[in-house]
Amino acid sequence: MNLQNPPTKEMVCEKFAISDYYLRKEFKKVFGLNFGEYIRQQKIKTGAKLLLSSNLLVSTISESVGFSNHSKFALAFRKTYGICPHSFRHIRKKNNH
Repeated sequence: MNLQNPPTKEMVCEKFAISDYYLRKEFKKVFGLNFGEYIRQQKIKTGAKLLLSSNLLVSTISESVGFSNHSKFALAFRKTYGICPHSFRHIRKKNNH
């Protein structure tokens, strides 16, 4: 999935010839999240993987996963993991060595 330009609900509905209502209902049933929450979760998970597998700046990672600025990425990351991206990287890499 292209996280910088993820598919919209409208695009998914058109591709699979389903209604917006059906997509919202079934998506929530299957994934336990609404469409937007799912996309955001994928961005954060991918960002976490990049934090651990690269030395890219947090701002570069946030852009690569589709956040308009690194502050929004950091806020969403903290809501998910309870820690800022810099600390996450430092602690996880420290614990792996």
